[in-house]
Formats: sequence, C-alpha cells, structure tokens
Amino acid sequence: MLGNTLSLRFWKGGLWPLLIGVAAFFILVGPRVLNPTNIRWLGEMGFSDPSTYQLGWSFFRHSDWSFPLGANPEYGLELSGSLVFSDSNVLFAFLFKSLSPLLPEPFQYFGIWLLACFVLQAWFGFKLVGLISDSSVIRAMGASLFVFAPPMLLRLWAHFNLVAHFLVVASIYLAPQVRQQNP
Repeated sequence: MLGNTLSLRFWKGGLWPLLIGVAAFFILVGPRVLNPTNIRWLGEMGFSDPSTYQLGWSFFRHSDWSFPLGANPEYGLELSGSLVFSDSNVLFAFLFKSLSPLLPEPFQYFGIWLLACFVLQAWFGFKLVGLISDSSVIRAMGASLFVFAPPMLLRLWAHFNLVAHFLVVASIYLAPQVRQQNP
C-alpha cells in the first residue's frame, strides 16, 4: 500500500515534468548536443554566437584561476577580457573549470545547459499550473505549453543563456508564496 502511494505521488509530483522536459528537448534539439566532446554543432547553426561561447569557455578553461573570478586573461587582445564578454554561461563555466582536469578535450557544456533549461521550464510550469489545478493531466498539459513557448524557442539556437525562461516561470510561481510569508 505504501509503495503504491509513493509511486502515485512520484508520478503526480515529479516524474511528469521531468519526462515532458526531456521529451521536448529530444524533439526540438536532439541527442547529439549532449555529447560533451561534440563541438561541431555549435558552428553549424548559422549563427556565430555559439562558436563565441565555446571559444570564450575554452580560453577560460585553460587559463589559471585569477581575480576577479571571471577574468579570462587569454581571451582578448593585449588587455585581457572576461568570461562575461564571450557570453559563456558563467555558472557552468565555474563548475566545469574546477572539474577541468577530469574532462575530455574538447569539452562543451551547452547541451547540458539546454537540457536543464527544458526540464526546469517543465518543472516550474507544472508547479505553477498546480496553483490553480490539482489534476496532474492539466498540470502536465500546462507544463507542455510552457516548454513549447515561442519566446523560449526563439532563443534556442543562438542565445543559450536566454533560454533560461524557467527563471521567469519560477519567479511567478514563488512570488505569491513569498508575499504570504512577508505581508
């Protein structure tokens, strides 16, 4: 009995958004971007931005840690640069730079970032729809609508950091809860 209750709770609360996010990612993006050694897809999109992200990350990865933390001394002419100027995902760059000795060469994390964006978009869409409906079917359909939102998809192939629309959906979901705690 307890196993059935936990299984039902897991499906109702956690597995649907995960499945929706992963399925949408594979439908729209495909599996090849998840290969961390595949950097070819970054140059095939018709935009120069993804190549710039990879170039900035690669220079940052191979430089020594310095202060300020985002400094990218090998990136830029004579005066150095910053990780921010290449628009590489700073949070993932810090994480993977610390793991750099363990990573293959070449290495890209942008596919992992895009997958995380899809899953988190579905997760927070599912939670947001849950504020007005207890039906897991309605919540799953709402999460699907959030995942296939045109503003998010328009940024999918050129501006990877701007695919993080889950931040907006999470803010909308969390705002009423914060307001209740701090009237």
